[in-house]
Amino acid sequence: MPEDEGGWDVESLLPYTPPSWVEVRGSSRGSFRVQCEGVDSIAGLQWLVHERLMLQPNQGVRLSHWGRECRGEETFRSLSLQTGAKFEMVLLLQRAPDAQLARVRIACSALRTRQYAVDAATTVLQLKTLIESGAKEGDHRWYDHFGSPVDARGCTVIAAAAAAGDAKAGTATVRLGEEFVK
Repeated sequence: MPEDEGGWDVESLLPYTPPSWVEVRGSSRGSFRVQCEGVDSIAGLQWLVHERLMLQPNQGVRLSHWGRECRGEETFRSLSLQTGAKFEMVLLLQRAPDAQLARVRIACSALRTRQYAVDAATTVLQLKTLIESGAKEGDHRWYDHFGSPVDARGCTVIAAAAAAGDAKAGTATVRLGEEFVK
């Protein structure tokens, strides 16, 4: 006869229906319901809570049920969870998962967005050099907020602050986000 981890005869247990939702309560986030369709483990529930709260990658979720900390590999069946089960949540700081850097997108609300191919070893100085060399090139490809490419020719100057023009120095008035293309 198959036995569960706790030594119970699984086939002699009452019929089990997995919960359709559970309630998660945190000290700073209040209480909320989580729909559990398609999820059958504590790890899956932790992922749903992580996504629902839009936590950063370096934050984790620890769940406990009736004062007992739940491990990620435990299933809802092994805990005999029913619809409406209550969990206590604690947010944790953890090491962020190693993600490979594929590209950097530099955006300015007043301008179009430009993309640069980089990797995990690219330094800030190298990125600045890429941006500078791109500005000095003759042909530019800019992307608007819809993602449509726009080709431009010449040198692009992007101003970071407002500056009045100076006739003696030969400079023009520049406003935030103004773009000049030759």
